[in-house]
Amino acid sequence: MIADGRCPTPGLGHRRFSDRGLTISLFIQSPLLVKICGVTTTDDARMVAEAGADWIGVNFHPASKRFVPPELAPELVAAIAGLAEPVGLFVDRPVAEVAETLDRAGIRIAQLHGDEPAEDVRDLRLLGYRVVRAFRLGGRDAVDRMAAWLRHASRIGGEPEAVLVDAFVPGQAGGTGHAIAGEVLDALADRPRPAPARSGHPPADPAPKLILAGGLTPANVADLAARIGPWMVDVASGVESSPGLKDPAKVAAFVRAARSP
Repeated sequence: MIADGRCPTPGLGHRRFSDRGLTISLFIQSPLLVKICGVTTTDDARMVAEAGADWIGVNFHPASKRFVPPELAPELVAAIAGLAEPVGLFVDRPVAEVAETLDRAGIRIAQLHGDEPAEDVRDLRLLGYRVVRAFRLGGRDAVDRMAAWLRHASRIGGEPEAVLVDAFVPGQAGGTGHAIAGEVLDALADRPRPAPARSGHPPADPAPKLILAGGLTPANVADLAARIGPWMVDVASGVESSPGLKDPAKVAAFVRAARSP
């Protein structure tokens, strides 16, 4: 396993689905990768990395219960050096502020979890960052809006490396533990699935990778991953003893379940 999430194994491919004339192409990959988000202490960061997480999320949204002050982030990031890839989470912050915070922490991946425009993704990519764009999906209309956003992003060179789909909870940016609505899961699960690319080769047309979040736990992650076919699964509250504090047994169980055959 390579720290940035690239895995040189068979199983590469991509999936498309169309909704009201809008097509979304989402890259998938096997084996499934794991992101543990909302880590707040160096001890937890090291424990999560050693348990097998590929990416570890550092939350820079001040309103979150899992907020990490930027001045404390470098120590947390240093604790997982060589073990896992850190990701900085932001909600509707200016590109310049995002870049400054990432540089200070030593993080190269930004997760935008608000209503950021594709132009922000484009600008961060031009600065050399990798970008994940999160979408909180409450129904099929939200799937339509995500499709439209991605089409615009493609036109302006602002496509994110990955798309994270999360549950919509009014007034909350994420980490709520709520599951994605059934109709949204149906839309993702029922999208047409073309044959995978040749072993060891990416699809001919680049597409955002799909990260599944929203109410995942050790008990349900295997079934939901099998149903949706994401590139990565993302969990915060589902492996905690309290907000921001990870439970080692739950973390280990989640990683094990996510990667079960």
